[in-house]
Amino acid sequence: MEGVIEYKTAYHWEGNGLWHEIKLKRFEFAKKYVKPGDRVLDIGCGDGFLTDKISYICREVSGIDPSVSGIKFAKDKIENKNISLIQGSATNLPFKDNSYDAMTLFEMIEHLPENQVKNAIEEIFRVLKKDGCVIITTPNPRNLMNRLLRRDKLSIKHPKEYTHKELKQVLLKFKTIELTGLYLPIPIFHLFAKPRYRFIYNSLIRLGGIIPKLAYFSMYCGKKVG
Repeated sequence: MEGVIEYKTAYHWEGNGLWHEIKLKRFEFAKKYVKPGDRVLDIGCGDGFLTDKISYICREVSGIDPSVSGIKFAKDKIENKNISLIQGSATNLPFKDNSYDAMTLFEMIEHLPENQVKNAIEEIFRVLKKDGCVIITTPNPRNLMNRLLRRDKLSIKHPKEYTHKELKQVLLKFKTIELTGLYLPIPIFHLFAKPRYRFIYNSLIRLGGIIPKLAYFSMYCGKKVG
């Protein structure tokens, strides 16, 4: 099973400033591809912050995560009635073939051991409807900060982080609709994460889309066409 994150607090629901804004930008990216009548599966839903956001723009959403504490916090926090929450694994999705119109994986794929990624992608392909979209956000190990510091990853806790080329390779079963970036981590300015510096970090967020291969995070949408 993928690396399980147990939650001491529902931290995705907390805070403000740069990192909160980045969470919302992930949702805005997904919003472009999720339609009001869709059934959506949020894989790796954690404490449910973005699952809750998605629930207001679609017919219904299911959240699945291996974390007992994550699902508990999600159930405590979420109030919308069109959400179901399940403890389970991306490598063995407990759903029928062609069940969902869209799937979201927000900062999830990097937590999968490399030898489980192929199986997870097969499961996603199986459960997604034809012409359905898979939406993924994930750290970009070749971001500007990592290049300057000569680091291979954003976090040593991630079994694998994916460059744009690697991400497309892993998702060959899908037709790429969009692959872009989120947030350009320029040294010095990268420290200006508090709300009073919004004018700075919002510019850096936009720059990530202009220079996606140097962005801190990658955002991908692909379609099931086979």
